[in-house]
Amino acid sequence: SLPHEKGGLIPTRKWKKRRFGEIWHPGENLNFSIGQGYTLVTPLQVARSISSLINGGRLLRPQLLAGEPAEEQGLLPLTDQQRELIRKAMIATVDGSRGTARRLRMKGVVVGGKTGTAQVVKLTDELKKMKDEDIPYKYRDHAWMASFAEKGDQRYVVVCMVEHGLHGGSGAGPIVKAIYDYIFKGNKGKK
Repeated sequence: SLPHEKGGLIPTRKWKKRRFGEIWHPGENLNFSIGQGYTLVTPLQVARSISSLINGGRLLRPQLLAGEPAEEQGLLPLTDQQRELIRKAMIATVDGSRGTARRLRMKGVVVGGKTGTAQVVKLTDELKKMKDEDIPYKYRDHAWMASFAEKGDQRYVVVCMVEHGLHGGSGAGPIVKAIYDYIFKGNKGKK
């Protein structure tokens, strides 16, 4: 983690009982599985997790300087089969006809993505009826996109969170796509 970076939270049954004095309800499993509910993460923590999905499960210490030796700090608590299942699901989010990260498609590059939305406030019925652009800026959801791209022996992870960006695919997606275009095509403005 970076200096002053806040720690994340992956909630457990024990944590909820200790924190709120309440049991974990079965419906909370679904919220947790998609990163909602009590889950708290930073973009760097998400990037580290995505990196471990594509590097064999190794949790590496983030480095700020290119060329620094990798420092392994542990292993992602998933089997090879579980990691591959998640990796393929992320690729389907880009390559699938109904994927929410289709804008990341690149010829000759394997790209996987996960779009997300972080709710800022619980929207009232009045706000729910509004068009996105009419919702007051301070109430608009944050937009997330977590991704990886592989071509040959090149592997990259890009995570983007746009404050009040509304939707992951349309709010954060173009930024992630621009980064991959720069990496794989050079700064030529190609789409």
